[in-house]
Amino acid sequence: MEENRLDSRNTSKNNTTELIQRQVQQTTIVNRTKKFLSIFYGAFENNYKPSRKIRKQILKNSKQPYIDLEVAKYNNMVKKFYKRPELMINDSENLKEFNILSFDGTKLNGMVYEPNVGSKKWVVISHWFTGNKFWITYHAQIFAKLGYNLMAIDFRGHGNSEDKITTLGVNETHDFITAVRWLHQNRQVEEMGLFGTSMGAFVANFASLKYYKELDDLNLKFIVSDAGYVNISKLIWHFSRRLSWWIRKKRKAELFEKFIAKMDKSSTIIDDEIISYKDINLFRFLKNRANSESDFKLFPTLFFHSLDDKQTMNQETYEYVIKRTRYYKGHIDDRIKVFSSAPHTQCIKFHFKKYNEIIIEFLESLNLFDENQKQMAANIREEWQLKVFDENDKRDVKSKLLE
Repeated sequence: MEENRLDSRNTSKNNTTELIQRQVQQTTIVNRTKKFLSIFYGAFENNYKPSRKIRKQILKNSKQPYIDLEVAKYNNMVKKFYKRPELMINDSENLKEFNILSFDGTKLNGMVYEPNVGSKKWVVISHWFTGNKFWITYHAQIFAKLGYNLMAIDFRGHGNSEDKITTLGVNETHDFITAVRWLHQNRQVEEMGLFGTSMGAFVANFASLKYYKELDDLNLKFIVSDAGYVNISKLIWHFSRRLSWWIRKKRKAELFEKFIAKMDKSSTIIDDEIISYKDINLFRFLKNRANSESDFKLFPTLFFHSLDDKQTMNQETYEYVIKRTRYYKGHIDDRIKVFSSAPHTQCIKFHFKKYNEIIIEFLESLNLFDENQKQMAANIREEWQLKVFDENDKRDVKSKLLE
């Protein structure tokens, strides 16, 4: 009887401890920042909601009202804010949601976009911090126009996925590989590419190092990395310096160490190679893989960044490209384009034509197009007039002159 009471007390104590840990996890600074930015972006997106009349029509007639409402909203956004109606999705019937469980049981919501019926070529796309699967699908429209189908997920704590703590790309990388496995189990995939922006770019690059054998077996052909970061602790230091410019450098360093320690304590990073946010460093993973594994492989990657990016550092992208050529023993077809001006994640908005033309040229250089895709590339160049600059392309013209 006494043993039963003790077991009951221990069980109650463990449940209380787990509850406290979960509550602590949800109050990290990263999650607070995400909550604030989510409110900001939510208010921004609300400006582009369809009218009440259109919403009523969608709710009355649509077979998938949630998707059609989101498509109507983001169509308004790319038309009015991006000023690029070329990115609008007019075939929402090709968008389908799915639900999966990540490696730790976290519920993830994803979406496939299959405008190219019969195509077995796919691009797995990854959104930025506080982004979602819909927004990144619009950024990736060039791939759909070139014959690829698309798959995206809402990372943990984002969109319609379960509200779990964000680890700035570590646990999210495991979410990503879970989604890739789902895709290969549920669709015919003969060839695959990756596209990610900001946190999504980190996820794509980290996954290509951590799971290179599996991705090679799945016939990964290329990666497009836009405004990514390389070193998490350096990213946090960079961001904190901008927000606390009035604090003395020595005191700032002390506060930074305390901040990292608090994040390590409150976050649940589930990875056998990482014990601290200081370990989340693509340079370290690249060097370790290249030096310890004889069959290590890097995948051709196109890197985008901007000199005006205030959130992630273009210098890191340059350095990462250089170290990839230094550590890798084989030939690697990397390419980098740093635009003269564009806010974080907005190269596609301010350099629309140059951005998409570079993606086409990159894929052509890898000889990935069949005859049908070659014709699609020619068609989209003509339809989007990628070689002709107009009033909306002022920054592209400036960038071209600088080159």
